[in-house]
Amino acid sequence: MTYPHVGPKRDHLRLDAAEQRVLVELERSLRPARGLRGRWAGRRRGRGLLLLVPLVRLAPWLIPLGVVLMVAAIPVSVALSFVSSLLVAAGLAAMFDRVARRVRLRRAR
Repeated sequence: MTYPHVGPKRDHLRLDAAEQRVLVELERSLRPARGLRGRWAGRRRGRGLLLLVPLVRLAPWLIPLGVVLMVAAIPVSVALSFVSSLLVAAGLAAMFDRVARRVRLRRAR
């Protein structure tokens, strides 16, 4: 099996039928089941979001607090001002996430 349009010619391989069959079986054995992959990915994402729950609760306060800190920190330190701008961005992201969840819940009903 060769793909003449992919990569340089020195990298092309010609595989006979037995070698191709072995590669197909290897791919099948290494591929996880669809149901297991979906459940695993959902659990992993859920654990990461649990760490951000306190920030989501504070989301309405992160934006004004970050703006005040950003404006106050500009003469002191650019790095501190940048960190406070990240605080504002986290607050905005949490607010957008909150709104998106409400919209999804209303659509589900």
